[in-house]
Amino acid sequence: MSMSEVEQGSLEGADRLVVTPEAALAGQPLRLAVIGTPRSGNTWVRGLFASLYGLEELAVDRPEQLDWDRLPLRCILQIHQYPDPSFDALIERHGFRVLTPARHPLDVMISALNYAQHTPNAPEWTDASGTIQTLRDASPLSQAFRQYAGIAHPGSVLSFSPAWWDRPGVLRLRYEELVANPVQRLEALAIRIDQRIVRPPQEVIGYFTIDARRSNLKVWQYHFGLGRPGIWRELIPAELARSIADHQRKTFEVLGYLCDPDPLLDELQAERNWYRLQTQLLTRHLADERQRLRDARAQLLAGEASVKGAIEGSASPRRSIRRDSLRSARAWSWSRRIGSEVRQWWTAHR
Repeated sequence: MSMSEVEQGSLEGADRLVVTPEAALAGQPLRLAVIGTPRSGNTWVRGLFASLYGLEELAVDRPEQLDWDRLPLRCILQIHQYPDPSFDALIERHGFRVLTPARHPLDVMISALNYAQHTPNAPEWTDASGTIQTLRDASPLSQAFRQYAGIAHPGSVLSFSPAWWDRPGVLRLRYEELVANPVQRLEALAIRIDQRIVRPPQEVIGYFTIDARRSNLKVWQYHFGLGRPGIWRELIPAELARSIADHQRKTFEVLGYLCDPDPLLDELQAERNWYRLQTQLLTRHLADERQRLRDARAQLLAGEASVKGAIEGSASPRRSIRRDSLRSARAWSWSRRIGSEVRQWWTAHR
């Protein structure tokens, strides 16, 4: 009995999940572009697929920052860019497939707000009057956040992912689904991409958990901050959440998200939750920094011990040589004295 087309397709897809040595794929082109709204998990997605397929990672703000004619044969590009005929032609000419992450719009805004508190270069935007604004020192109830979220100045802060979401051929990925079932979502997209992998999804997911990535950072930064889906419901009261959703209705509709706030959350509790969260994050990052300092000190002490041992080890042969030289000199002096005495006795008694 012959297999159905569905069964055959499933087998062929499963075959793509067989791990292949990275060297065996070196000459096979694969280019992916992660294009979505900032704070939607773009960096996480880029890392996952780079590890899954053995791709070189590239991240730029604008297309002109890349030398498109010298791109690696196997790479994954992260960029925040709206589709337009010129850019569409560019990525098509260079063989890129687009991966677009989506995340609940209110979680995106809270993530951006948190990031702005701790990065040296807080994101900026221009309000309705043309004034440059920042989210530094803002909270979810502040006027700055309301403007950013579109209350006083409806803008396009959320519009990258919706612009790509329904375009033909785009590989869509919801942040919430990736958090809930990471291995299954990675496997499903790998089957659609239809290229052999170089690492098993379980291994890739294990390395790229948010906590693991946060603790592996080499410098103080909060790029991986609030990874828990739905955290906005603890920080944005119902009236404000609905107002944001009303101003950003198109984004909610295109991406298929609902605005279902906690009706019992008042402004006072929302503020308390925000500052408690900031305290927790600061405590965790201070603990990470202390651990890094302890690790650095242990490495320094180990290096000093190694250098000291090497110096002593190189000095030991020299001391041995000096001792041997001294013994030889003493033996030579003694032999000369004995020889002189023997010659004197022989002269006297011959």
